[in-house]
Amino acid sequence: MHYLKSTIRFLVVAFSVAASARQAAAQASAEPPAGQEAAAVQPRRNAIRLDMGSVYGTNFLYQFDGHSGFLFPVLASYERQVSRQFSGVIEGLVNGGEPAERRAGVTVQGRYYYLPRQPKASLTGFYVAPMLSYRTLVANRSYLIARQRFGGVGALAGWQATPRPQSRVFIDVALGVTKWQKLGAGTASDPNNTIYPRSQTYYERRQVVLDGRLGVGVRF
Repeated sequence: MHYLKSTIRFLVVAFSVAASARQAAAQASAEPPAGQEAAAVQPRRNAIRLDMGSVYGTNFLYQFDGHSGFLFPVLASYERQVSRQFSGVIEGLVNGGEPAERRAGVTVQGRYYYLPRQPKASLTGFYVAPMLSYRTLVANRSYLIARQRFGGVGALAGWQATPRPQSRVFIDVALGVTKWQKLGAGTASDPNNTIYPRSQTYYERRQVVLDGRLGVGVRF
């Protein structure tokens, strides 16, 4: 009888140890090491973006209006996440506008995201973004070249999304409006011209301008 009790006690202890070891092994296989888990959910806080929306649309409308000549504008931006739902954006434009009125300048944005909950999906979701902009405009007329500077205040509302939460590539679609104001009197190649009156530039004719965006970028 004493031998039987000892055997039963041994089997109970052995089964308990085996069950504990099996549970520990299952948890170890299901959960990655701490370093790997941190790397897996590490959010990507930076992004670069190339916009192909209204900057190219302006050129196409210029062609349809019966004019010749085409520009290849570049509107590129860098975005940095500063908190879970806020980011800052700086973008630069070169060779924008139309062949008769070339534009260049910079814009700064402050974006507020309605983010998904996945930490890997940073810099994605619906956002609103107030903007401050600066533009130089060179109007090339047949009789003179005029240079002017403009400041703009506006806002965008858009959606930035990736094919998968962990994807680096994203698309950015937005629509906004900007109010432009001339800064200074500007300059002209013939300031004493009295024969041909200076025609108004685009931002003088349309001080409130719709701004459509279609961008492609990479997070890192």
